[in-house]
Amino acid sequence: MKNKKKNGFIATSLMFSFFLIFLTMSLMIMATYTHYQGLINSLNSNVLNDLNDNVIVKKYVTVKNSIMDGDMVSARTSFDTASWTLGNNTKAYFDNENQITYIRMYNTNSSTSAHFSQRINSSRALKVGDERTIYVRYNLFRNGYIPCNSGRVTLRIGSNSYNLPDQLCGGDFVNWESRSAIFKVPVTTEDVELIFDIQNMYAPEAYVDINTLHVEINNVMVIDVSDAYMTDETSKEKIKNYFDANVPYFDLDYSIKKI
Repeated sequence: MKNKKKNGFIATSLMFSFFLIFLTMSLMIMATYTHYQGLINSLNSNVLNDLNDNVIVKKYVTVKNSIMDGDMVSARTSFDTASWTLGNNTKAYFDNENQITYIRMYNTNSSTSAHFSQRINSSRALKVGDERTIYVRYNLFRNGYIPCNSGRVTLRIGSNSYNLPDQLCGGDFVNWESRSAIFKVPVTTEDVELIFDIQNMYAPEAYVDINTLHVEINNVMVIDVSDAYMTDETSKEKIKNYFDANVPYFDLDYSIKKI
């Protein structure tokens, strides 16, 4: 009887000992796991911070299109005249067959001038600075040779005006070609406006009937790209070519690798 009690006590002691050993090992494993998990989290945090501070910020930049409704997409429903100001002989269109929205500039017998514009909203204003690099781009459709006295795209900053080199009229048939320009200019005010203007569009009989002449515009962008290049020595032409080739039309923000 005593041997049975003794053996039972030994068995219970062994089980309790194994339990204590198991509990101790479990606590050690949990403590080790917590320690290494903390190290991993700290390492991940340091890696992410390093990526943000030394890789992403230094090599990438987010640029903003200062133009609202630049693709005239509001013409699909009720055109947003709060963005664009339409003048003589201009109208917003939605081409349902080709799913294209645009503003058309045309002429009539009563007037041969056409213009529209957008005052840049303060929430999308260009950054004020002694010299900022401003990239302007739009798509152009022209249904043939269009004679006129002048056809300009103008970026007005305060009392200063900067004309894009491409003319709206003249030329030949153009099927939604991209036109762009870049300026390194002082931005001394948030009073900025982009203007499309054609003056004295006329049509001698040798060309085309007066009611069929028109120019169409969409995908308009005005972007401050001053922070998109590594050094001030980067040429305007290189910046322009880089944005022409690598940046699609966008409405709000777009991230791109610096050059």
